[in-house]
Amino acid sequence: MNPSIAQGAFVIATRAVEGGLLFWNDEDGFVDLDQATVFSEAEMRECSMPIADDPPRWLALPSRRRDASDASVDSVLPNRARFELLDRVYALMSEYLADECPDDEHWEDFDTDIDRFRSEIADLQEQEAAYLAALPAQPSRFFVEIEFLSDREPFATETYEVDAFDWTDAKRAAFRRADDSPYDNDRIPALDRRALDQGIY
Repeated sequence: MNPSIAQGAFVIATRAVEGGLLFWNDEDGFVDLDQATVFSEAEMRECSMPIADDPPRWLALPSRRRDASDASVDSVLPNRARFELLDRVYALMSEYLADECPDDEHWEDFDTDIDRFRSEIADLQEQEAAYLAALPAQPSRFFVEIEFLSDREPFATETYEVDAFDWTDAKRAAFRRADDSPYDNDRIPALDRRALDQGIY
């Protein structure tokens, strides 16, 4: 995968029979997003669509994507939990429909609600795939201020310098660092924490 993908780049996406979003690779067929072949707009116009059970379609990548090999530690990799959750839920719904729906019925007729939810999850997953693809090629440096509270009253703050791809990941990393703070003590009544700053440098 090219680590410096500009706006106007595209990938070919399809749904696997067992559920899950897959992307076309010219050498290996349909693979995960990180291994997808990326096409320019001119290449997209000239490209012939591969054959798949679910009709392949173009998915635009709105800006640069990261190269997973550029990140040396897991703590700075973009969080994929939401994408993977959507993928599992979609697969479970697909398996349920494939196993339970009689051969002479369409899925949308057999269980309208589940099929509708499945379509909504597919849309969410495509949006999440585009979001992950749009993350910068390299993490940014964040300075996150964590405030410690007791009975909703602040009593201490600490600032953590973390590398992350967005504010959510930066905050998550800072909270992990705060777990080792002397202020994070179970003996403090009604202990709570919150992030105050989302500065990028």
